[in-house]
Parts: sequence; C-alpha cells; structure tokens
Amino acid sequence: MEVVVRLLSALSNETLYGRLMRSLTVSGMKTERFLDALLGSSRASIHPYLTSNLNEIANACGEQPHILLRDQTLFPLFSFYLPSCRQAIDDDALSAVSAWRACQLANFREHETLTLKYCPICAREDMRNYGLTYWHLNHQTPGIEACHLHCVWLIHVPLPARPHIAHGICPSLETRVRECSEIAYQLSIFAAVKLEAIRNGDTEPSDYHQSLKKNGYITSNGHVRRKALVAELFKLASQLEYPDFGLLPKAEDDFKYLSSLVKESTSQHPFKHLLLGFFIEHAKTKDVEIHPDNGRNLVFSIDLTERCKKLLLQGLSMAEVSRRTGKSRCYLKCLALKENIPLNLKPRVLNEKMRFCIINLARKGFHRREIAKRFGISCGSVEMLISTQTGLVSHRKKCKFESRRRRYKHQLLLYIELHPQANRQQCKEKCNAAFFWLLNHEPTWLEEVLPAATPPIRHDRVDWCERDKVLASQAERLLAIHGADISLAKLDRLLGGHGWLLRYSKKIPLTMNLIRKF
Repeated sequence: MEVVVRLLSALSNETLYGRLMRSLTVSGMKTERFLDALLGSSRASIHPYLTSNLNEIANACGEQPHILLRDQTLFPLFSFYLPSCRQAIDDDALSAVSAWRACQLANFREHETLTLKYCPICAREDMRNYGLTYWHLNHQTPGIEACHLHCVWLIHVPLPARPHIAHGICPSLETRVRECSEIAYQLSIFAAVKLEAIRNGDTEPSDYHQSLKKNGYITSNGHVRRKALVAELFKLASQLEYPDFGLLPKAEDDFKYLSSLVKESTSQHPFKHLLLGFFIEHAKTKDVEIHPDNGRNLVFSIDLTERCKKLLLQGLSMAEVSRRTGKSRCYLKCLALKENIPLNLKPRVLNEKMRFCIINLARKGFHRREIAKRFGISCGSVEMLISTQTGLVSHRKKCKFESRRRRYKHQLLLYIELHPQANRQQCKEKCNAAFFWLLNHEPTWLEEVLPAATPPIRHDRVDWCERDKVLASQAERLLAIHGADISLAKLDRLLGGHGWLLRYSKKIPLTMNLIRKF
C-alpha cells in the first residue's frame, strides 16, 4: 500500500531540514519508510542547510520548490557567491539527491565540522510562542557562531548518523547561555542582513577591488597590499574569539586565504566573502586616518574604542553613544568600568562600595555564583567586573589550578594511606580524575608517591611438564607397537602431527629420553 507523507507547516525562519525532522517525529514512522515515501529512496541523506531533491519534497507539502529553495535552505547564499556554479546548484537542488557537490563544499581548503546550531534564548522564546523548539535557518550559516538576535554564542549539536535525521532531535532548553564577543555579534547581524537581501534580490555582488581601493588597500597601479590587508583581517578575526576554526585566516601572513578572493569569477567559500564584506563595512565605522602612501603599509591612528571613550567622557548616555558608534550597551558598560569612566546608571545597584567588595572576594578566589548570591546580582555582572580588572582573570585561573592540585594530591595520598597494599592499577581506578590530572601536570611527584611498579609475571599457555608426561605414555605405547624402526617424524604424525617432537624437543625431556632408549 502506498504511504502518503504530509509535511508540517513551516515556522518563522525554520529550515526545511527542521520541518522534515518534525514531520518524521509526529508521523511516528521509521526513518527508512519516511524517506522512501517522501523521496523514493530509503537511503537518501538529508543535509541540514542544503536539503536537495526539492521537487519531490514540494509535492509532499503542496508548495513551490523555488519557494522552499529560497526561504528554507542556504542555496541562495551559495548561488550568490558562486556565480559560475549557479545553474548547477539550482538544478541539483531541485532534482538531485544531493547538491553539496555543486556547492563546491568538497573543494574548499577551508571547512568546518557539520553540526546543528541553535541559540538558547531563541529556543526558550520558541517554546513560549509555539510550544516547541526548532532549528533556525540563519543559525546554520557556515562560519556564524553567534545569534543575530541575542548577543550569545550558538550551541553546536552533533549531526545524527546518516541519513542525518532522527526522531525528536530538537534544541534543548537546559543549555547555559554564554555571552559572545561584540565583533562576533556584529558579524552575525551582517550575515543575517546579507542573506535576507540575497533572498529578496536586493543586492548585487560586491566589487571588492573598488571598496578596498577607497580604504587604501589598493595601490595606484591596481595591486593589492596583501601584507596590510591580511594583517588587518587576521586582527579582526582574532577579535571574534572563535575557537580553533578552519574558516578563518591562520596567521598574519596567510596570503593564500585572500589570494583569489579579490579576483572575479573564482570559487571561494561563502563565509570568506561574508568576512571580507564585514571587514569592509567595519572599516567604514572607524574614524580612520590614513597616513600618506609609502608603498608598503597603512597605519590607523584613531579606532572605534577611542571614540567610544571620548563620547562617554563627554557625559553622553550609553544609548546615545550606542547609536553613534554601533556598539552595544554591554560593550560600553564594560569599557567604562575598565577605564573608570563614571556612568549615570539606573538603578544604581553596583555602587563603588559593592564593586570593591566584589573584586576583593574575586581576588580571594570565591566562585562567581557565590559572589552573585551574596550581593543579589547576576553572574554576568560579576564576570564583567572581574574582566575589567587587569590580571584578575589570570590570577583566578592560577588559584583554581593550585586548588585543584592540592585537592588531587590530598585525595591520592589519603587513598594510599588507607590502602597500603594497593598497587598502581587500583590507585588509577579509584582516583581516576586525580591520577590523570597529576600525570599531565605533576608526573615527577606522581612517580615518587605511587607504589613501586610490580614486574609482570609471565603465564605460559601450555603446561609442558604435564604435556611431557602425557606424551611419554602415548609414545611408549606407539613404540611398543611399531618397534624401534619408526622414524621421529612418523612418530610425531601418529601423535597428532603437532611438531612437538621436532620443534619443542627441549621442553619434553621425559619423552625424548624414552625415545632414545628405544
């Protein structure tokens, strides 16, 4: 009997992958049967943001395939930045089982691990508004690690095994919120605005050469100042505070990263275009004074941070400074605390006396949750105050390291004292965390404290003494039957052909003496 699959309606900014996941969960069908009914193949694989075979999926949901491609996948982003592959991308997205090859993902030097990403705050808002959580399309943009609606890091969830969809895979509501860097937040906003403009057809491919020339990165002869450009781009990428990330330039002299990006008709990863476009837009928000061209490097004298400090010292409100500079209130407040700039804030909870007490407790090593509980403020406020004190973060890390070292040493010494007969293996099993931490950080001390290593005892698989006795009785019986004319090889074959009389004669002296007598 033919099974008909109907997809659930799309939610705001939901990926097509998320719709398929929700529809699979609600249907209660097995994954193979669901894919066979929807795409005609139980072995089809679903990509999280480049979901292809849209003609078949559109028939199931009663929508236009081009609408699915534009609003619920990231194919428009790849088509926009890969104009030479645009037709192949559109054709494969509509009719092929997989279109990621047409998007050149396997050909880029820069790549990232394929995961699902979500914002914890967005997940909680979705639960309040819709009664469920789902996967947002803007969060899946390659290289974007912050939410464009909230200044927090996105959470990565491992992609399910092939075919990459499973029952009940959705964002969690129990994830801790972590505030992201200001530059990462601005980059996510830039990417979201750019993606929306690409979908609506309101933008044209950027002329990087002309934009860089206005900013002084192109010489009068039309050559790119690679050293200055890559150094500034790497500086901006470092401010993102991403972990070890393959899509970013690796060093100030990573010229290969930009070697073909400023040229026309070259295939490059879309995130590299987003990063360079954001870099050009970010340079416009700076008060830049370019020194006369010396043919080598450019020097920037007054940056946006100095401008923020000047405006705050003039007594302007944080809202006004934020409007003029584009910086968030959180960034401006942290800057003011770090530079001791007075702010007219309401309500005035964090006064000077409370700040002094918080910094004093933080310097003594108290946990930020305990400090926040004592003063009735948030952990984020405590962390912000700690980060404004020069050297306090490294001091607290050192205190935590020393505390852990003392705790693990005491734990291991106490176990050895209570169990004097324990060996090294038992110490490792009972004090596993302490053992391996000390092995990494205090190997010399650990070697001195642990019990002496016991030499290994070899246990032979064969008891040759017992086997010698059995072979002697069998050989005596065979020699009595065949007489002394039987050869040693024939006697070994009669005993089973194991080669005991030929290869292991030294291990069976009783049997060999018996044979010599005959």
